[in-house]
Amino acid sequence: MGASSALILVFVGFSFLDGLARWVVLGFAVLEIVVAPQLMKLAT
Repeated sequence: MGASSALILVFVGFSFLDGLARWVVLGFAVLEIVVAPQLMKLAT
């Protein structure tokens, strides 16, 4: 789940956004890949 949503965010960031908005969306994608699995481990 995390990787697929991160890929969607990266696609949208590079396709439709520019400037600061692109970097914010890419930052969310990185957080999705790095932080989401750790949170899922804590939840179980």
